[in-house]
Amino acid sequence: SPIQSPMSTPDNTDEPRALFSEDGKSWANDSGNGPVVKIVIGTPPREGEEGKAIRLLDEQSKKVWDDVERHLPTVTHLYLWQIEDLDTLPTLPPHLQCLDLRGCTGLKQLPALPPALETLDFGGCTGLSQLPVQALPSLERLYLNGCVGLKAHTLAAFLEALRDSPIVELDVSEVPTV
Repeated sequence: SPIQSPMSTPDNTDEPRALFSEDGKSWANDSGNGPVVKIVIGTPPREGEEGKAIRLLDEQSKKVWDDVERHLPTVTHLYLWQIEDLDTLPTLPPHLQCLDLRGCTGLKQLPALPPALETLDFGGCTGLSQLPVQALPSLERLYLNGCVGLKAHTLAAFLEALRDSPIVELDVSEVPTV
C-alpha cells in the first residue's frame, strides 16, 4: 500500500487552516475541511518598495470576497494588505485576535472592533478618518503610522479609550499631533 504523507491522512481533515491570495482573485491553496482561522489577501507593503495594490471588490474577485465573508465567523487572524477599493469592513467576529489592514488606502472607517484583538495594524491607511471609540482589553500592538486622514481629536478619543489596554508596541508616526 502507498505511504501517506501526514498532510493526506484522514485525521487532519478537520485541522484549522489558512487561506492565502496574493492577487485577490483566487486562493493559492484551499484544501481541507477544517475551520479557516487565518485569511491573507494581498502582499504586505514594504518600505522603499513600490506597492502592489489590488482590487477586491470587482467581479473577478467576487468569489474570494464571498469566501472571506463565509469564513469570517471562525477567523482569528485577518490580513488584508494593499486593497485599494476596500472602504469599510463587515462585522468582525468577536474572537478576532489580529487585524492587519496595512496599505488599504481607501479604508475610511471601521466597524466595532472585537474585544479579543491583540494586534491592530492600520499602517498606511491614508484614507482612514473614523475610529471606533471603545475599550480593547487585550490590545498589545497598535500601528497607526501613516494614517494622515485622522484628525487629532479622533485619534485622541481612540487612544483615551485604550488607556487600560496592555499596549507594548505603538506606532503613531506620520499622524496628526494629539
